[in-house]
Amino acid sequence: MFCMKCGAPLSDSAYCPACGCDVSVQKQAIVLSGLYYNQGLEKALVAFRGGIRQVPPMSSAIKVKGQKLYEIARRGGEIERKPRSVTISELKVLGREGDDFFLDISCSKGTYVRTLCHDIGASLGCGGCMSSLRRTRAGEFSIEQANSLSEVQDAADRGMANSLLLPLDTLFSAYPALTVSEQGESAIRVGRSFRQAAPDGSYRVYGPAGDFLALCRVCEGELRCIKSFFEV
Repeated sequence: MFCMKCGAPLSDSAYCPACGCDVSVQKQAIVLSGLYYNQGLEKALVAFRGGIRQVPPMSSAIKVKGQKLYEIARRGGEIERKPRSVTISELKVLGREGDDFFLDISCSKGTYVRTLCHDIGASLGCGGCMSSLRRTRAGEFSIEQANSLSEVQDAADRGMANSLLLPLDTLFSAYPALTVSEQGESAIRVGRSFRQAAPDGSYRVYGPAGDFLALCRVCEGELRCIKSFFEV
C-alpha cells in the first residue's frame, strides 16, 4: 500500500514514514477509492519494469533433478527453486473492472505472468493472482495476423487450409535479407563457407531465383550457414 499524499510505501504504523501524515483514514479509504488503487498499482509497477528476478512456480514444467516441478506439486510436494532473470520491457495498466485490473505486458521468453501478478500483489500488500491471459504477440507475429478456429475450419472444408500458412522465411523477418550469387547458393547447399561482401551480422539468405535458402552469419567478409531451410 502507498500513501495517498506522497506515494511512499506504508507500514503498519498509523503515520506515513515519509511525510508523517495520518494514514489511518487513508487505509479506510481503500475500499472506497478506486483512485487509491490506481495510484498504488502504478507506483508498484515501476519496480517490475526492466530486468527482474522470478522464482518459477511449482506448476511449471522446469525440471529439478530430473523431475518436472508440476509433477512434484501434483504429489503435494514443494521444493526450493532458484530465481531466474527475465526482462519486462513494457508493463502498463489498460483498465479496470471492479477489483480486477487489465495489464499490458511485453516480456522476454521464460517469463511467468502468473508469478508476475502474484509478485505485484505481494508488493502491494493485498495479494494478487492472474484470472485470465491473452497472448497478443509472439516474436514478430501479432494477434492481428491470427486466424480463428472457425476460419481455419472453413478453409479446411474448402481444401484451402494451406493458404493460411505463412512462408517459412517470415520467422526471420527481423533479420535483413541477403541475395547471393549462383556460386554462393551452391556453396550454401553443400555447407561450405565463402566470401561475401556484406556488413557483419545475421541474414535471411536467398538464391538468385528468390528461393529462401538459410539463416546465415557474415563475419569479416565470410558467410557461414547457421541453419539451412532448402529442400534436399
